[in-house]
Amino acid sequence: MAMMLAGFAGANARATFHLMQIEQVSGGVNGDATAQAIQLRLRSAGENLVSGASLWVADAAGTNRILVLNIPSNVVNSTAGDRVLIAGTNFARYTSPAAAPDFAMAHLIPTNYFKAGRLTYEQDGGTTNTPGTIFWSLSWGGTNYTGPQTGSTFNDADGNFGPAYSGSLPSASTNALRFTNSATALSTSNVVDYLLTSGPATFVNNARSSFVVFVLQPPSLSISRQTNDIRITWATTAGKTNILQRATGTATTGLTTNFTGIFTVTTAPAPSPITSMRGP
Repeated sequence: MAMMLAGFAGANARATFHLMQIEQVSGGVNGDATAQAIQLRLRSAGENLVSGASLWVADAAGTNRILVLNIPSNVVNSTAGDRVLIAGTNFARYTSPAAAPDFAMAHLIPTNYFKAGRLTYEQDGGTTNTPGTIFWSLSWGGTNYTGPQTGSTFNDADGNFGPAYSGSLPSASTNALRFTNSATALSTSNVVDYLLTSGPATFVNNARSSFVVFVLQPPSLSISRQTNDIRITWATTAGKTNILQRATGTATTGLTTNFTGIFTVTTAPAPSPITSMRGP
């Protein structure tokens, strides 16, 4: 009886974080490689005790492993299909609303890994040379990726997650690389299971809040004098509030931070045209 109870306890402990997918990955947004994001998805209920797991990335040969994050704590929501969002420092700048990731990446995926590389979700205890138990593996770069593809059979029936997805890790647009099957699905092969999103990616955190990636427009600010008026023109961004303020002072001195609002407008969810303000 004691042996049976011990075996049951061990099985239950393993059922806390290992049934997980790497659902969606972005190497950056609009060319900003500090705006990376990784979205995990629970394959089964009760797999939210992710403090026992880590994310690692390797180069095109499957070597030079870098610890992206040793997940520091568990998450709350634990229904099958719930997500865990890990993001880089500037990811929130490119989402509407501003993203609230569950965890910040400790180390970004290096840009020279974008052409070909491998991201693994694995049990704590791995090192730069030796991985822990690999529960999910995502490699990209097609034949440019020459490293290992294998892992455990918890989430892939034969323990081989390859061949690699044929393209590079997206970073220059608003797209992400996304697992196309259901939350309960096993991995078959990365080249079959993953596609680029058809448009701007939507990321979801464990609180079930959604964040849509958008193109961050430059301010395109111009100021011109028109007789006794001043015209200020700028480009708006979808779903954002723009405020024009003023403060007293001269052209060179006396300016304060005690601003007074002149103009406020919230743009529509769809991209808006150039907005201009004319005033004294």
